[in-house]
Amino acid sequence: MREAHIFAMPTKNDSHGRVFWEAMAAGCALLAPNTTPHQELFAAFGRTADATSPADVTRALGELAGSPQFCLERGLHARSEFLKKYHYSVAGAAYHEAFRRAAATLPTARAPG
Repeated sequence: MREAHIFAMPTKNDSHGRVFWEAMAAGCALLAPNTTPHQELFAAFGRTADATSPADVTRALGELAGSPQFCLERGLHARSEFLKKYHYSVAGAAYHEAFRRAAATLPTARAPG
């Protein structure tokens, strides 16, 4: 993906779309399905399309391919958002904090005896 400008995967069955995060990390403009949660997570980084409609997928891909400047802008925005929200250092810190808060609510363990 590192050398791509567009990542197009208007899938009908993918439930979450982690592969889109990889494409965002590479700075690709996205073509994602217009279903939940994809629409909410990825629409700002390119285009969405009805994965059951070849005409809609073709239209969206044509819009991306026909506008290199738009792809560049969306790809840079995708990379920036990936680094702010999904990079392992950010996600790892969030998990660490969640575990720390959860552990702080547990009763103190007593040593046997």
